[in-house]
Amino acid sequence: MTSDRFYAEGILRLYNVTIKRLSISKQCEDGYVRILCDTAVSALGKIFEYHRGSIGPKAVQKWLNFLPLKHDFSEARYAHGLLSNLIRSSDEQLFGSNNENLPKIISIVKEILSGPDRLGTEEAINQMIDFIDQHGGMEIELGD
Repeated sequence: MTSDRFYAEGILRLYNVTIKRLSISKQCEDGYVRILCDTAVSALGKIFEYHRGSIGPKAVQKWLNFLPLKHDFSEARYAHGLLSNLIRSSDEQLFGSNNENLPKIISIVKEILSGPDRLGTEEAINQMIDFIDQHGGMEIELGD
């Protein structure tokens, strides 16, 4: 099995497990299951970050569909930081052809910024605020 096929198979399996667990976690109040889902989504992001040549834009779109993360603080900070870095670099796979993912990205960033915890590093949050300002802005209540 070639390495590209190995990564593609791994991504597909991880995605399928995540989809199943996410549907369970939406019906379940068990915080542990929700944390596991965040961990799986973050792992998808890490595969994208470190093995981007092995996956296509559809995998990135699937990753976007799980964002923002809300239950595992460290995984959320990582995933949202990765999103911020990809936005800053105008990543083609992230934005999609003809910026087809832009509305979804804006929605995710607004949700991150309007959340009470703003799960991200200070640098990532500042980059996200700049990004939103460039795309119409939003009223954000800044913490003390």
